[in-house]
Amino acid sequence: MIAAFDELERRVTQSLLRDLHEFRACLSAEIEKLSDRVKDLERHVEEKDGTIDQLSDNLRQSREEVAALQIRSSVRDQIWTRRLELRGRELFISESLTKLRSLIFRSLLATKREKRIYTVYTRGGLVFFKEKQHGVSTRVNTLQKVRESGLVVLDR
Repeated sequence: MIAAFDELERRVTQSLLRDLHEFRACLSAEIEKLSDRVKDLERHVEEKDGTIDQLSDNLRQSREEVAALQIRSSVRDQIWTRRLELRGRELFISESLTKLRSLIFRSLLATKREKRIYTVYTRGGLVFFKEKQHGVSTRVNTLQKVRESGLVVLDR
């Protein structure tokens, strides 16, 4: 009986070693293919560098000025978070919202004016409202959720 187990163990070990060897060979072949592809891409980029330089010169000659607006989101986010320090002052900073979230915000704002909810606000591009002063904030992502809350959605 022990001899049978030893034979079984030997056959399983050989099978596993054979599978591992095949897997390693397959993996090595795939790595070699990827390496060749990367080398090919590097050659292609080097060939195109001259074309890009010529294109840059042509653009430079055809335009006197190029105006570009670059806004780093980190600076925008810092300003946006610091706006909370302005509470109670006459200065307000509005957050830029998508069309859908802007419609949701305006609908909730109209409901607030009717005094059906306590407040509506945005944080990080998301729209929230509270039904009571010390109530729980409810996040609203869709017009369906506004309707489910029993609130009116403005016409677009």
